[in-house]
Amino acid sequence: AAAAAAAATTKSSYSVWHLVFQQPSMWNTLFILLGITSTSMMVNDYYDTKLGVDAARLDRPLQQPSPPPIPSLQTSPLTLPTPPTPTLPLWVVKKCLVCAYALLLPAISFMPSVLGRTTATLSVMFTFWYTKHLKPKTWIKNITCACIMALAPLTSGSVAAFLANNGATNSGFLSLLFASPHHIGGITQLGQLVLLLFFGFMGREITMDCQDVHDDAQHHIQTIPVQYGTKFASQIALGCYTLMAMVTVGCKVAADGRGRQQGWLPPLVQCGFATIGSLRMLQRAWQVYRTQGTNTHINAIAIDEGKTTMLLLLASFI
Repeated sequence: AAAAAAAATTKSSYSVWHLVFQQPSMWNTLFILLGITSTSMMVNDYYDTKLGVDAARLDRPLQQPSPPPIPSLQTSPLTLPTPPTPTLPLWVVKKCLVCAYALLLPAISFMPSVLGRTTATLSVMFTFWYTKHLKPKTWIKNITCACIMALAPLTSGSVAAFLANNGATNSGFLSLLFASPHHIGGITQLGQLVLLLFFGFMGREITMDCQDVHDDAQHHIQTIPVQYGTKFASQIALGCYTLMAMVTVGCKVAADGRGRQQGWLPPLVQCGFATIGSLRMLQRAWQVYRTQGTNTHINAIAIDEGKTTMLLLLASFI
């Protein structure tokens, strides 16, 4: 989607299929983005397991419930179950992270776009600093996660724009996100995708913090719900989803009204995907807000359904 959006932004007749499937630089960029996503989750799970955060959650990949103790004369029937133990030794995860970063950094140096190299390096540093240094800081935690996701299409889009222009120029930051550097209102396809991911994942991360508020408070992690309460956090999450819907649906409707083709799908189909996905996300965010972020069942449904609705929103950029 980012490659198609970048090719549309540069107004080039360069084939997107050729751009994606026949250029080693795009495959290298895909490898880098997958590596950034993988290392971010591995680093987070590594430190959470090491510090005992979310120890009660059995869906963590590095944790599994310990076997129940064997009854004996010395064992009281009221003995508490032992805490979860790591499925993998932490040193194995640490070795994998070292190897992943050792592969990522040289791969970034082969990216043809200066902007792509910059955003990829910034994302890698975010993943390295996140759990130990950025996660304990209120607001910074959520903004960092949203930025990592939002920088992904900007990274691949800058490389795609560079290749679409046959390496003639390095597309600037504003020229990729806005129709004109001096006209902020004209958001390009790539700019819409970046804003969609930023506001969407910002709302998602805050909703997940509402779900984990008790565990985070126990481990002194000052998330927004811990610091300001779940009611305030649910309001911020609803605001983020509203901004996401305004940017996505508003730009699609404006393009459809002007009869502009943005991507391969017809404008009406793109507008339909954007509208259905946005309304569904807003509905779940409103339910979380109505319960002030305290209903764990509603929070879990909103978080799980967000994966499907995000796919609908991304499909509106095809």
